[in-house]
Amino acid sequence: MSKSTIIHPVDKWASKQIMTYPRVINLARILESDRASFGSDWPEWCAMPMAAVGAILDQHGYKVYTQEYGSRISDLTAALLWSKYKTVYTFSPDLVDYFKAQPLDDELPFEVFKLLPYPCVFLQYNFGALSRGMTRGAFAWLEYDNRYQIPELRLHFLERDGHTMGVPLPIKGGDIAESYSEITAKGERVSGAKISDEKLSAILEAARIAVHMLLYLCADNADTVESVRLTSKKGLDHNGNPTSVRHWDVGVRIGRACKAAEAADKAAQVSDEPRERTSKRPHIRRAHWHRFWVGSERNGDRRLVLRWLPPIPVKVDSQGMPVVIFPQSKDN
Repeated sequence: MSKSTIIHPVDKWASKQIMTYPRVINLARILESDRASFGSDWPEWCAMPMAAVGAILDQHGYKVYTQEYGSRISDLTAALLWSKYKTVYTFSPDLVDYFKAQPLDDELPFEVFKLLPYPCVFLQYNFGALSRGMTRGAFAWLEYDNRYQIPELRLHFLERDGHTMGVPLPIKGGDIAESYSEITAKGERVSGAKISDEKLSAILEAARIAVHMLLYLCADNADTVESVRLTSKKGLDHNGNPTSVRHWDVGVRIGRACKAAEAADKAAQVSDEPRERTSKRPHIRRAHWHRFWVGSERNGDRRLVLRWLPPIPVKVDSQGMPVVIFPQSKDN
């Protein structure tokens, strides 16, 4: 099979959702240009409200069974939003290991999530078994809850068999656990079924890692390299959507550099070399997020900046830090 005929599994899944409702994609484009015709007005940062997608289905005769209404709407919204840009981000395992060890107890930062490079992204990573099987990754986008008029971060985990599991995180001042517990409490009251502690723990950990990934994509110092590119208008279909996936490698260089620094730190700790009494031993300062505002409100150019400050080697020998080579295809 030639390279040009290979279809990314996420692209296959999204196309299947859209093909189930043939007219939806055209109606969605109308929604983008005339939101008011589908109900209430929506904030500009919400590219495609799930309530409006549901209205499209209802107004045009598509039947969605009540017991699966929510999941169908979530699937379709993810497919429509993602298909407009088709961006897939694959994170370095070394960088993800740092995210796993890095606490994330702060409030969900709404203003930061507005800095995402695209309205909907796909995080290609195995977050573990959350429902029926291992995950292929997760869609992520900002949603507007029209009923309560609050923003949500939507994480939509895609399993390898095509099954999905949505994790909505209301952004109203709490952290991940507080946001998700509110949603699960409502679901338990409706269904009468309680989620097990084991499953809840797995979901919260997957959400925590995914939020770290999204924050990193919002950072102005993010280490990203595009490995597959659209090179011409021939890469667009008749709806204006890309015909191929844009793939980004994330954190390859910084992930390996941090791993090398950590190895040097461990080696220094077991070294028998004498040190002066006033000198600190070589060590690594823990990674953390840093947010600040630049510009002025008066000039209208005030904006939020996020940076991920990686583990910083202090008095660690930097010789031997890795050089990362990115292989390029003939098409690039």
